[in-house]
Amino acid sequence: MAAQSDQTQVQQLDNLVQQYQQREKQYQAQLDIAAQRLNEADQQVQSYQQLLDELQQRGVIRITQDGQVFISRAGRGSDDVFFGGNN
Repeated sequence: MAAQSDQTQVQQLDNLVQQYQQREKQYQAQLDIAAQRLNEADQQVQSYQQLLDELQQRGVIRITQDGQVFISRAGRGSDDVFFGGNN
């Protein structure tokens, strides 16, 4: 009787281990997906940064230290259009 009780307990523990292993696989898959999305977002941010850098180099926009963006009006040569900022 005790042997069967031990066997049942071992089976229950084995089932628990399998459940935890399956859950761990699910969590790892979710982490992998999150890491992939984070990588894609980082690549998109880098693309935007390159675009902003190029626009600044060409004199199309000027971004101040506080995040304000000024757009140069064509033919006027001055930054006279305010676009945004952290006011």
